[in-house]
Amino acid sequence: KSKVDLHSVYLIGRQNKISSRETYVTPTGEGYKQSIAYTLLMVTHDPLPIPLFKLTDDIYNQLPCRVYIIDYTLGEVRYKVDRGSNFLDRFLTEAVLLFAEDTRLTSLNRTPDYHGKNWKRIRKVWKARSKRATYLLTMLVDAYQEMDEDPAVKMGIMHYALEQICLGLLYVFWEFKPAHNTLSFLFHLCSHFTDLPDEIFSGASHTRHHIYHLLSNAHHEMRFRSKSGITNKEAEKAFDLCNDFMVEARKMAEAELQRLKRLHCIEAIV
Repeated sequence: KSKVDLHSVYLIGRQNKISSRETYVTPTGEGYKQSIAYTLLMVTHDPLPIPLFKLTDDIYNQLPCRVYIIDYTLGEVRYKVDRGSNFLDRFLTEAVLLFAEDTRLTSLNRTPDYHGKNWKRIRKVWKARSKRATYLLTMLVDAYQEMDEDPAVKMGIMHYALEQICLGLLYVFWEFKPAHNTLSFLFHLCSHFTDLPDEIFSGASHTRHHIYHLLSNAHHEMRFRSKSGITNKEAEKAFDLCNDFMVEARKMAEAELQRLKRLHCIEAIV
């Protein structure tokens, strides 16, 4: 509230990770670490006066937690809800209200719109995103036969393929088109309805953490460095992980689309 002209805040999700350590050789010791991440829907009266990343960094520097924010102005919310936004209809109703200046949003009639045409739109968005991601990865199949190809370029293409898949998943599960598309932010949002990002790119493997770091920064690598520090072996490993992610993501999306088909089409008839 001290940094933006805040109208209301809704808690979408909370993630709590706990880790501990015990050291048995000199110097011995024990440690305990808890990290918390909150995902918020934030509604302000006016557009943000500072970049969103600066706001989240300022919060992180003052509180022992990471905050991920989906931001709208009050005018945008009322406009979208008035014209039908299943994303806001659901989140303004189901998310936990942490703060509200008044009842202008809580008093809105927010009935989700279930209809066959909406399901067709969701399926169309998913197919378009999935097709783009498939095309990008297909470009790399022949490229791997050419050892002279720049691994940073390959990694950058995979970076954008993962973005497309995440954007598709977010629309299938939330009917949401994020304004901020960094890969880490998209992975975090997807983690609210699937463990797939952690299972594929995290877990207990140092190699997978390293590959995820390379993928997340691949666009910066191409933009700011003339000589890549990425090896062909790392690019090949990243390709395998990206392909695994896309295969599992398609299974998830198809299952959810079948559930939505029953919901939208049956509810529309009733």
